[in-house]
Amino acid sequence: FQGILSLIYAERGQFDKALIALSTGEVQVKVEPNELGKFYCRKSMVYFYHKKYWEVDIYLRDSIRLRQSLKMNEESELSILINRMKNMMHSSVEWSKSVTAIAEEKLTLSQLKMETSEWQDSIEILVELLPKYQLLSDREKISNIVEWIGLITMNMAREGNIEKAYIVIEHAFDECLEVNVVSGSLFCFLGKLQVLQGEIQEAIASMHKANNIAKELECSSGSQLVLLIKTCHND
Repeated sequence: FQGILSLIYAERGQFDKALIALSTGEVQVKVEPNELGKFYCRKSMVYFYHKKYWEVDIYLRDSIRLRQSLKMNEESELSILINRMKNMMHSSVEWSKSVTAIAEEKLTLSQLKMETSEWQDSIEILVELLPKYQLLSDREKISNIVEWIGLITMNMAREGNIEKAYIVIEHAFDECLEVNVVSGSLFCFLGKLQVLQGEIQEAIASMHKANNIAKELECSSGSQLVLLIKTCHND
């Protein structure tokens, strides 16, 4: 109820009341995953109406994760809410421009951090940007970010920070909105880390997962994911 109430307040421009309702409502629905998913989706809508565009997808992703864990179909109320929120974002030029501008600034900062070998700072920014560019459907930026994540994790591993590199990959997995080329590439990087650790069987399992994703997506022989898989096998 509080989620619906907060949305009504937001649509009226009463954002202080909307935020109070959100604060009260989250505690009430914590124990019910389906209701919590719908609550997070409405929370993202409140932030959208409030023009807090950078924060919008944070709560939408929480909602998507819950839908995935509950294995709900596209006809469920939660899925309908998620699709409604996505449509709101994709039909808003203002949302797209705002998120793109902030993302470009952060991407430039990440590249500067890479140039000074500040791997941890750089990769935290890249992982934050990954779902943003997924929602913006910017394939070129997604491809670049995935490549940089792989490069940085390997550099971290070579410098003896393999545990931190593992954590980075796990975090990147968490930020993926769905199983796709991004998650397939991350399995490749995970496999390379496992080889460095001498975990050969685990590395084979990771590469097998990457191969399966490539097959499910019907990737061509010249696609980024297939080429990365071949490179990892050669290494």
